Amino acid sequence: MTQEDIDDLMIKNMPLWQKKQLSAQGNNKELLDRIIKEKVKEEREACILICEKLSEKYWDMYKGRGTAEPNNIGRADLHYQGLSDGADKCEQAIRARGNE
Repeated sequence: MTQEDIDDLMIKNMPLWQKKQLSAQGNNKELLDRIIKEKVKEEREACILICEKLSEKYWDMYKGRGTAEPNNIGRADLHYQGLSDGADKCEQAIRARGNE
């Protein structure tokens, strides 16, 4: 996929008010780049939030608290500790990628 393909896809899927803003400025490349960066940042934050919630859920299961499992089947189970650690690592990797 080329940058032109990405730009076309972005324009096709952006809200009407953004399309009007973009065309009013003569399809300004800088504006399009800014819009794309904002959308990527929003998506990255959504992914981080998912990782945070998974990490908390599995950590609570490992500790035997919360409502993750009614019978606490994951209490002190290293599998759930590993799932929590993995979600933490995923969150850290996504954050690091955003800071590049």
